[in-house]
Amino acid sequence: MVTELGEQSAEAIDRWAQSLLASLSEASDRLGAGEAVEAERQAKAIAAMVKALKDIAELRAYARTLPTEESIDDAREEMADRVVRWLEADRGADLLSKRPETSGGEASP
Repeated sequence: MVTELGEQSAEAIDRWAQSLLASLSEASDRLGAGEAVEAERQAKAIAAMVKALKDIAELRAYARTLPTEESIDDAREEMADRVVRWLEADRGADLLSKRPETSGGEASP
């Protein structure tokens, strides 16, 4: 679904915007002609379309933030490297803690 939001959708959004402007003008004319109920119905339809356009824009923005397969592989590799370094460091710390202590460089009896 995210990949379907390409340039074609941008053209559709432009068509919707033109349609909204025409609908707003028509609703305004109806309100001016005293057709308040019909003007209100049109205004609600316009509000629903505006919300849909906003939702589409938010979805497109969110889609741009999603990781690509390549970035997921890079992150997985980086995590594996960090785990290996942590294990090596942890093992080294264990080995250091098991070394006999010496004071001042002298061997203890």
